[in-house]
Amino acid sequence: MHPLSGKKLLVFTESYGDVNGVALTTRKIIEYLRSHGANIVIVAPVSPIFPESTSDQIRVSGYPLPMNPELALAYPLRLDKIVAKASGKWKALEDVDGSTIQQTVEQEQPDLIYLASPASLGFQILLQLRFLSHFAPQVPVLAYFQTDLSTYAELMFPRPVSSLSVWVMRTVQGYLFSHPTVKTVFYPSVLIKDYLLHANVQEDKLKLLQGGVDTELFHPARADPALKAQLAGSDGKLVLVSVCRLSHEKGFDFLADVAHALHAAHFPFHLHIVGGNPAPAVAAAIMHLFARLPPDVVSFAGVLHGAALARAYASADVFVHASVSETFGLVVLEAMASGLPVVARAQGGPADIIAHGTSGFLVPPGSRDAFVARVMAFGRGGALEGTAADGMRATARRMAEQATWARIGDELAAELAAALPTAVVEQGEEAEGAHTTRGRRRTGTGVVMVSSVAVIALVWSGTALVYVFAAIPTAAARAWRAMKRAVWRPRGALKSLSFSVSRLRRNKSHSQIFARVECAA
Repeated sequence: MHPLSGKKLLVFTESYGDVNGVALTTRKIIEYLRSHGANIVIVAPVSPIFPESTSDQIRVSGYPLPMNPELALAYPLRLDKIVAKASGKWKALEDVDGSTIQQTVEQEQPDLIYLASPASLGFQILLQLRFLSHFAPQVPVLAYFQTDLSTYAELMFPRPVSSLSVWVMRTVQGYLFSHPTVKTVFYPSVLIKDYLLHANVQEDKLKLLQGGVDTELFHPARADPALKAQLAGSDGKLVLVSVCRLSHEKGFDFLADVAHALHAAHFPFHLHIVGGNPAPAVAAAIMHLFARLPPDVVSFAGVLHGAALARAYASADVFVHASVSETFGLVVLEAMASGLPVVARAQGGPADIIAHGTSGFLVPPGSRDAFVARVMAFGRGGALEGTAADGMRATARRMAEQATWARIGDELAAELAAALPTAVVEQGEEAEGAHTTRGRRRTGTGVVMVSSVAVIALVWSGTALVYVFAAIPTAAARAWRAMKRAVWRPRGALKSLSFSVSRLRRNKSHSQIFARVECAA
C-alpha cells in the first residue's frame, strides 16, 4: 500500500483549471496522488470558468486581477472554516475562540497541507497556521514556489517602487516559509533556489522539483504538413512558434523587437504566436506590438489545447521564448518534447531546461541581436540548416522524455510521505503546548484578524500599484487621444473648407464664389 493511501490532503492553489503552468502542474500532481489513494480537497479562488465549488473543490471569493481576470486575489478567509468544509461538515463555526479552533483542527485536520504557488491565498494560510500553532497541533505544510512575484513587480513597476516591492515580497516570503510548520519548499530552478536562500529560507527545507511533460501528446509525429505549408508559404519560410499568455510580463516587447529586426534583415520567417488573454485590452496591446509586420510574417492562433496545441508545436521549426519571468517554463519542455530546438533568454527556469548548443540556445536576456543571430542560424544557408538542426531536435526530444509526470509525482509523493511521521511526533508535543497556551486567553478572532489584514493589505496594495502604473496611464492615453480628436475635428473641417474655396478660386470668379457661399448659407 502506498504511504499516502487514505491520507487527507488539503491543497491550496492560486489557480486551478485555468490555462497556465501552475494550474497544469497542480492538476497533474493531484491526478498522480489520487491514483495512489490520497483523499484530496482543492481550495482555489473563483474564476470566470470555475465560479462554483464542487464535490472535491472549495472555491473562495476573490477579486479578478486587472491584467488577467482568470486569476483572483483571495479575500480574507478563515482556515478553520475551510477545514470544516473539507471534512464534509460544510458549516460555519460561530464561536471563534482559541479552544474552538483547537477542537476543530484536532478533530478534522488534514494529514498534510500542500500550497501550490502561494500568493494571496497561500500567504493567508501560512500566516494563520503560524499563529494557530499556539492553539492546535501543527499540520505539516509543503509548498511549491512556482510564481516569482518579485520578478513580476520588478518588470511592472518603475524604480524605486519596483525595488521596494521586491524587498517587501522577499521579506514576507522568507518570514512565512521559515516557520517550522513548513517542512519543504519545492523550487523549480536554480534561480528560485538562490532567491529563497537570499530570503533566509533554511537550505535544508529546499528541494528541487521540476515540471513534467506528456511525451505522448507532445510528439514530433503530431506535425501537420498542411499547417506547415500554410505558415511557411510558397517560399519556405522558417516557422517560429511562441506559446505564451498574451501579457506584458511575458517579454512580448522583446519578441516584437526580434521580429522587426528579422524582417528588416529580409530574413524569410513566419512567427506563429499561440496564446490569449481574457482581458481584451491587454491582448490587443500585445498584438499592436506586431501591427507593422505583414500578415505573412506573424499570426495569432489564440488559445489552443490538447491535440491542436501539440500540432502547432510540431508543425514549427524553432521554438522562441522571450519571457524572463518563468520559474520553470513548461512550454519549453513541451516544445522540446515536440522535437523543436529552443532559442530563449538566459534567465529563469528555461536556463535549467535547455542544454546550450545541444538542445537549443540561451542568449543574454537583453541582447536582441544575439537572439536574432541564433534564430537566423536555423534559416536557409545558416550554420544549423539541415542535419545539424535535426541532431538538435533529436536531443531536445530525448531530454524531454526524461521529464515524465510519473517521475515528478514520485519525487513529490516521497517528500509528502516523509513529512507524515514528523506530523505525528509534533502533534503529541503540541498537544501539551496547546493546554499551556490556552491559559493565555489569546483568541482565534485576533489570529484571523491579524493574519488576514496583514496579507490582504500586502496583496491589495500591490493591486493598487498595478492600477496606478497600468490602468491609469492607459486611461490617460485614451483621454489624450479623445482630446486630440476633439481639437482636430473642427480644424480638419476648416482645412477642408479652405481647400474647397481655393479650388473654386482657381476656376471661378470671386463673384461666383461668394454667390455660392451665400446660397449655401
